[in-house]
Amino acid sequence: MVPEPPVLSLPRLVAAASSGSTVVAVLALRPPLAVSHDAGLTWRESGRGLPAGRAVAIADDDPDTILYAARNRLYLSRDGGRFWQAVAVELPEIEAVALIG
Repeated sequence: MVPEPPVLSLPRLVAAASSGSTVVAVLALRPPLAVSHDAGLTWRESGRGLPAGRAVAIADDDPDTILYAARNRLYLSRDGGRFWQAVAVELPEIEAVALIG
């Protein structure tokens, strides 16, 4: 079952995901991500160099593991959104993602 996205009042919000106090928001801005480790009280930018995003997911058992979806490519961070690695395969147009573990 895919968890419901958190309700956020951020400008130009495209998608969001949360796990515990970690919240990641995909924004129609540059850089395309905002990450909070205190349930949305404070935010930091993330994803410089990433293309515009469509969806995001956070691992329930490890909130440092984040999956970010652009139009047809996935990017994985294992350090809370500081560094990103492209998943090698290019996919058809992506609409949603989930990390199931």
